[in-house]
Amino acid sequence: IKIFYSSDSYTNNAAINIEGGNGGAGGDSNGDGSDGSPGCNGSPGTYSQREIGAMVVTTDLPPEIPDSIWVNEIKRAAPYQISVIPGDSILIAAGYPPNPYTIDDTKYHLLFLSWDDGGDSAHWVHPVTDDTTFIAHYTYSRQFFCVVKKDPIVDTVGTLAVDGFDYTGAESDSQSFWWDEGSVHDLSASEVDSVDNTRKWHFNNWSDGGTRNHTTAPITAPETFTAYYIAQFPVTVQKSEPADTFGFFVVDVDTFRTTASTFQRFWWDSASFHGLMASEIDTIDLFNRYELINYSDGFDTAHITAPLIGPTDYIANYRRYHRCAIRKSPSLNTYGFMVIDGDTVLGAASVEQARWWGHGSSHDVTASTPDTVDSVEIYEFDIWSDGLPPSHTTAAIDTPCTLTAYYKHKFRVIIQKEPVADSCGWLALDSDTLWGAESVFQTRWWEYGSLHNLAISTPDLCVDSIYNFTGWSEPIMDTSFIVNIQGDTTFIAFYVGESSIISIWVSDTIWDIDTLEIAEVRTMTPGELIRVANLSNTYIDLGLAIIESADWLATNYQGFDRFSLRARFQESQPVTFSPSNDILDYAPHIWSSATKFGPEGFDMGFSPPDTVNMWLQFWAPTASDTAYGEKTIIFNVLARPTVR
Repeated sequence: IKIFYSSDSYTNNAAINIEGGNGGAGGDSNGDGSDGSPGCNGSPGTYSQREIGAMVVTTDLPPEIPDSIWVNEIKRAAPYQISVIPGDSILIAAGYPPNPYTIDDTKYHLLFLSWDDGGDSAHWVHPVTDDTTFIAHYTYSRQFFCVVKKDPIVDTVGTLAVDGFDYTGAESDSQSFWWDEGSVHDLSASEVDSVDNTRKWHFNNWSDGGTRNHTTAPITAPETFTAYYIAQFPVTVQKSEPADTFGFFVVDVDTFRTTASTFQRFWWDSASFHGLMASEIDTIDLFNRYELINYSDGFDTAHITAPLIGPTDYIANYRRYHRCAIRKSPSLNTYGFMVIDGDTVLGAASVEQARWWGHGSSHDVTASTPDTVDSVEIYEFDIWSDGLPPSHTTAAIDTPCTLTAYYKHKFRVIIQKEPVADSCGWLALDSDTLWGAESVFQTRWWEYGSLHNLAISTPDLCVDSIYNFTGWSEPIMDTSFIVNIQGDTTFIAFYVGESSIISIWVSDTIWDIDTLEIAEVRTMTPGELIRVANLSNTYIDLGLAIIESADWLATNYQGFDRFSLRARFQESQPVTFSPSNDILDYAPHIWSSATKFGPEGFDMGFSPPDTVNMWLQFWAPTASDTAYGEKTIIFNVLARPTVR
């Protein structure tokens, strides 16, 4: 069934005709069915109806390009479909969109070629009954909008080169282009763009992955080519001691030695991390060096820095050190200890220690004393080489040094008397004289090789005995000699004791003072003096003591019923009597000496017997209960062996 429109009808009412089929075998062609098969009667003759068809007009342009065709002088969007009747004439024409035609970041450059039926740009077509398509063929090229720029845009100093053309200043921040599809382009960005001496911008990478100077891949779409820059800050890596031209400094993978290690300058990326390692000990010579203390960014050892945020100085802080030897002398003193800044070193290790001490530092040192070898041998501290005592703080260290604790090598020396009962004489050791019991036994520690004077008293006179020196335990007979110390030694002074006979003679003298006035002073005359002789077999000292004074009191000054009695042992009549040294008192006895009772009452000889004169002086009371009467005062004269 086909639908036709009547050509002479303006009502557009459709009429339906049934066409007859071909007759079958033996039939006729008029469709009357005489061919033996069913059929419809045809309508022979001419027809007044025409067949309706569809005609499509389009182009081969991208669909996003409008206004590309005209149909019967009316602009249509392709593809355009129209119903046609065979025999109609239709005017089709190629469109004329803007050329070039820009859509977003793409330009199309158009050129009409032909219709597919070979017709001109505008021509008449006569569609047939079948559906027909007419295509306008174009050729076109594309251009894409491309941008070449820097990121970040903070820098108007550097250069941006595109296809050999340099853009400088502000123009180097960003440039835009229309580039043909498939084209390639040369891009170049300056490596370093400096802003000032506290920051600069350093090329990092292109957004398309190319090197700093490279050619792009063929252009296939709009694209932005970005040269990324990273901020860099000035950094110094240095040692705190410019004179430390020793050792090394490792910065990342680079090692700087000797002079180069003292100072290096870099530009480092913002937020970057870097490895730092300075040599820990920089040796100048055997006695001087620098030691790493810490880094200015707070680390004590090799480390990775914190992210960089601005100009920074990384300083390896060093301190100069000096080698100091702390010793004992002599070195044979492997005993005792040494304390160095709280560190105690014992025995042989204390003989010598080495320390590296910081320039300008002071240190506490202590040397033990005495250092005991055994019971008879010691090392006794003498002085430090800096002149200070065993425990002290050194002066500030500013050079290599040797600090020596000097010791005296000493041996025990015993000096004694035999028998020990002889405690009455004296013992002289160099300038030290010891009397009595102290002279019996003495221990000294004397330095090896030193010389000493030894001397002993003889005879030693005790109360009832005399000890006479007979010789030393060494083959020495003198009472005094010089000893050279070579080791521990015992010196024994041998004595032989015998009984002492103590006897004195006193002249039978009564001093009759006669009548005295109150407070009167009476002195013996030469005709009244008392004589005393030593009849002993040893040296003696004389002593005096009042034993009876009636109802008066003996004192060293006059007063009411108080008197003063004074005495002196000397050859001639005294001119004066001492109010303190010549006063007689009550028992116990006062013994004569170099200061008591004159110059001759002590150490009296016995062979031949010594005889001395005793002179008295009496000071009467200033007042008394007894107006007139007789008073008798009695005193003793005693003798004792002189302790020499």
